[in-house]
Amino acid sequence: MSDAPPGHFGTQELHATASGGAGNYTYEWDVDGDGVFERSGGGTVTVSFPARRSVNVRGQARDGAGCPGVAT
Repeated sequence: MSDAPPGHFGTQELHATASGGAGNYTYEWDVDGDGVFERSGGGTVTVSFPARRSVNVRGQARDGAGCPGVAT
């Protein structure tokens, strides 16, 4: 990430896949580690970090019946 512009540490692409359950999965992402899922949609999310830091990112998948599964 050495080519990141000043004030911008870098961009990461995060991927999740789910299996089992009722299928037809939706995904939610807590990308800043605050315990709140800020992003939703598909199994891939792109996150930009303005500075180097440690963050516990969580992804949650829900199947078509609404049953969740969480990974960190």
